[in-house]
Amino acid sequence: MSYHEEARLFIDKLLHMQEAILRKYQGYPHFGITSAMGKIRIGFDTYPTKTDSGMKKFWNRYREAIKYLIPGNQYPGHEKLKSEFDRLDNIEIFSTINS
Repeated sequence: MSYHEEARLFIDKLLHMQEAILRKYQGYPHFGITSAMGKIRIGFDTYPTKTDSGMKKFWNRYREAIKYLIPGNQYPGHEKLKSEFDRLDNIEIFSTINS
């Protein structure tokens, strides 16, 4: 699987998880999460993410918003999601250095 496919699947997974969390906890304000989700969705419309280079540009631009979508320590899959984020981030940084 190429970098852009892996990164897109990871981001889609985070968006889906946060949508479920927002539905479950509707009474609480989630301004940061909804803002990050909105930025990422706008970015998907703006950047051509169907290529590795396009996804690298997207990742660089929205890195912090993507990281913000990772659920907190109380979430059972937090460590796995964090390590997957770090792996994709390191692939991206490594690829940029070698390009």
